[in-house]
Amino acid sequence: MGSSGSVPSPTPDAGIGPSQFGNEMILAELKSLHSSDPARAEKLLQNANAMISEAKRTATTGNQVGQYLHQKVEPIITPLIRQIAQERPPDVKSWLIHTLTQTALGEGDECHLRIFAVNDVYELDNMPHLRTLISQTRTRNTIVCLAGDFVAPSVLSSLDNGRGMVDCLNLVGFTHVCFGNHEADIPHAELKNRIEQFNGKWLNSNMTDINWPDSTQQPSLPPYDVVTVRGGKKGQHVRRVGLLGLLSNDPATYQSSAFNGATITDVNDTAAKLKDQLLRGDYQIDHSDQGRKSEDELAGTVDQAGSNGQVQRTPGVDVVIPMTHQYIPEDRGTCEDPRLRFPLIIGGHDHEVFQEKIFDTTVLKAGSDAEHCLCIDVRWKDERSEKSPEITYELLNTRDFKPNRLVQAAVNKHKGLVRVLEELDLCERPANVIWSSQNMRLQATTIGTLICTALRKNLMCDVVLINGGAIRGDAKYSDAHKWLTYADLKREIPFETEMAVLSSKKTKILTFASPLHDTLLFTVPGSVIAEAVRFSRQYAQKADNTLHDRKGSVRPVQAKSMFLQTDSGVKVSGDPLTSGAVTHIKHVPLQPERHYRVGIPYTTLQGMDRILPIIEWVENNPSVVPPEDCGRPAKALLVDQYSKQMWNRIFSSSYNSHVSDIQIKDGKLTKNELSLAIQRQMQFDAGGSDLLAEHMINVFTGGSGEQHLTEEQITQAMEKLHREEQEDEHL
Repeated sequence: MGSSGSVPSPTPDAGIGPSQFGNEMILAELKSLHSSDPARAEKLLQNANAMISEAKRTATTGNQVGQYLHQKVEPIITPLIRQIAQERPPDVKSWLIHTLTQTALGEGDECHLRIFAVNDVYELDNMPHLRTLISQTRTRNTIVCLAGDFVAPSVLSSLDNGRGMVDCLNLVGFTHVCFGNHEADIPHAELKNRIEQFNGKWLNSNMTDINWPDSTQQPSLPPYDVVTVRGGKKGQHVRRVGLLGLLSNDPATYQSSAFNGATITDVNDTAAKLKDQLLRGDYQIDHSDQGRKSEDELAGTVDQAGSNGQVQRTPGVDVVIPMTHQYIPEDRGTCEDPRLRFPLIIGGHDHEVFQEKIFDTTVLKAGSDAEHCLCIDVRWKDERSEKSPEITYELLNTRDFKPNRLVQAAVNKHKGLVRVLEELDLCERPANVIWSSQNMRLQATTIGTLICTALRKNLMCDVVLINGGAIRGDAKYSDAHKWLTYADLKREIPFETEMAVLSSKKTKILTFASPLHDTLLFTVPGSVIAEAVRFSRQYAQKADNTLHDRKGSVRPVQAKSMFLQTDSGVKVSGDPLTSGAVTHIKHVPLQPERHYRVGIPYTTLQGMDRILPIIEWVENNPSVVPPEDCGRPAKALLVDQYSKQMWNRIFSSSYNSHVSDIQIKDGKLTKNELSLAIQRQMQFDAGGSDLLAEHMINVFTGGSGEQHLTEEQITQAMEKLHREEQEDEHL
């Protein structure tokens, strides 16, 4: 069932003066400048409103009011700000002027919705800047949208399953998000937690049969939202905007277990159906979740119009605007569908900026990680205007705006977990192994094998192949280096090596099979794998110090980044370090005609290093290669895999001789006792162990604020880890 929001109208006795929200926002910002004297902030606001009243008496249009404020009021506002703060942000004056003229006043008879849009946000770094950008450029009618891909993948999300990201989305004031394909990267139960954690509207238009772990507690996923936008001097000019959230239904984009096997319906067919319903007014609005708003209501625009969970029928919308998470060719196909003809598509999935006009549709994508933000204006000039609005936009650089202190503090807190990870011992070195990543382009290395094996276990595939040029630490670890840390991993894998999880078969999403035994992986014959490994190592040195190419001609030894490192399950005959032929995969004799599931860097499939057996296989089987965005960063996968071992190291007696010292009272392990256990076993200081303890508790409680783990939760974690290890061995 859908939901509806409306933008607050001006206060009844204020004409075109500030809305109640506008006053509260201005006051909160001004108080933050001088917390010791909030009365002065209130006085400034009173004076500002008095100036607006004077402007209304001397001007008849919104533009004239704005000119009056800039010419007559700015000289007065500047000293007032100086009264409040000795050390003030230099942009406060411009922010206040803009807020008073744009947010508080409105624009004559015009009805105007401002949309801030980003997509594919994996890192938190730009969130504080984005909050300031929105604060300084918002209008009276504002929504903030994110078109999918935000809970994963990243190193942080491999630790907290997107909890830190959603916390920051709430602080920035996002009002609407939709699914991206990477929302399926985190455990299904954790995805439910993230949906419930988000304070805005999580729109889900075309994935209608998601099965959640607890069927009695369904998260709110409306297929649409209707935002009421008010304009005109007295708020009499009203428009309604329908919003959709549409996810690509390309089956090559997903693993079989994605979204717990939910059906993703055709984007265009679903959009056409919902558009028709919204335009006719043939839809219902559920106001039962009216209490879910952003933490400080930054956007201040989704004000629920109903109460008491009532379902009401409303007039048809003036326009429908979809958020889509699909590649630009698919968006172009949506624009070309004669049933649709949207004035605007807010897109995601592509990581590059796109600004296109296709037929009558403006398609906009901001690129990734909120480095840029689209500021989109949807305008109806007056009440007599046609329903189709004017669309204008500007691409803003978020780093041009100073970071908001509140959001920056939250980012620092969440990234503190990653900083602790820098010192966390991830993997212990076996006593008889010397770790080395030297000569990665000439021979198989212990670090290369270690990394490939961990990735194979995490991806639950048969074999992992990585170009030697992607592992660049070039280090020989001393005997004293008994543990591999995250800092070591960053040195070894400095680039965002996206691991492809692909399929050679096109499988309809509605026929998903077992999440463990029919995953959509890149599957190739054993003969191709063996030939690819042999080809990639053709320039490596042989035991007799000679080198022969495929035709038997002698060639000089050359270090080549194409040299494929493999996991521990791959065995070779002849010289095992260099050119020996593959004889085993997953410790089982190679079957040349059998298709094996392979994890491999996406760039290798695109032709990097020109490993011809792989290139030729891909060219002859193009359906095996899904969109690039389907890959997951190797570092995030490794952190996810090694983080699971923390449970063994703390709670398994075979790893931890201090298990008997852990105090579980009344079936509960407190955060403090867990922190002490981490200190004893991992030699962390109190600050680091507290962060890890909080993280481990949040993983199992979904960030509910609990300060303990139950004995049952600990048992479940250990059983799950053991089960995954067994499944890896039997795949």
